[in-house]
Amino acid sequence: MKSTDSDARYWATSALAKIPNKQAGEILAALLADNDATVQQCAALALAGNPQENAMDDLLSQLSNPSSQMRRLAGNALIALGDKAILGLHKTLEDGVEIARIETVRALAHIGDQRSITLLFQLLDQDSTIVKYWAEEGLDRLGIGMKFFSPN
Repeated sequence: MKSTDSDARYWATSALAKIPNKQAGEILAALLADNDATVQQCAALALAGNPQENAMDDLLSQLSNPSSQMRRLAGNALIALGDKAILGLHKTLEDGVEIARIETVRALAHIGDQRSITLLFQLLDQDSTIVKYWAEEGLDRLGIGMKFFSPN
């Protein structure tokens, strides 16, 4: 992991993804800040396949990454954490970092935790069509979606 060769770090990260323990999660979390984007992405992908709660804060910070691909991979890893990520995702929305909003709401929609109901309803009033879409999707997944017209 300390190699100057980013390709070597990438493959080491890929191998580390197969080790489901806390120490591996800590190393993967640290690799989210690697100076090579492919290593960062590999670490996020590894954390999606092997969720590590101790990487949550690092994943949440990646929701503000300038790269939309990195934000999506971090969102997927947070979805894999499930209900353990809910409070952190709520805080991310409250902090108001605009670039993180879409991926944060998408993660909340996929997790489908009832603690997000009030927040998802509040997001229906947002200007962003994508944020509204994911808020509606989350409410639908929770069985709380609204239906105004019946096809019959």
